[in-house]
Amino acid sequence: MTDTSQLLDLESVQRVAATLSARDTWSRAALLDIQQQRLNSLLQHAVADSPYYRDAIGSAVAAGTRKGEAGLFRLTLTLSARRITKDITSESKRP
Repeated sequence: MTDTSQLLDLESVQRVAATLSARDTWSRAALLDIQQQRLNSLLQHAVADSPYYRDAIGSAVAAGTRKGEAGLFRLTLTLSARRITKDITSESKRP
């Protein structure tokens, strides 16, 4: 049976709610800063754990350039285009 005591801890819920509510008053600059921090963290994780992303954007992420972001955007577009092309090709081969 799952212990739900931590899930229903009122103090924890209130602490999280207060943190989230405080973010409602953040300036645009603060929001952009936290988004950039989280994106950097995500890119570093991808480069550390994926040979594909390490090869594709690793040097840009390591250098701390925004090229890592642009590279990720291009990768997303390329992968989407490949998926779409594959779907279209598969559709045309159906009887």
